[in-house]
Amino acid sequence: MLMGWENWIALGGVIVTLILGIYNLLVNKEIKNSTRFIDTITAERIKWLEKLRVDISRFLV
Repeated sequence: MLMGWENWIALGGVIVTLILGIYNLLVNKEIKNSTRFIDTITAERIKWLEKLRVDISRFLV
């Protein structure tokens, strides 16, 4: 069965869309992991600063 040029263009469009979808999925996964790591670091820094403030205030009293 021969495919016309319209079918080849449609197939090419589907393949390009699939490739871009997979690329987008991988990039978003990497961004999500990076954001989660940064949020964890930030939360730990906030806890550390609060503990440091409490310790310094106890030391100065």
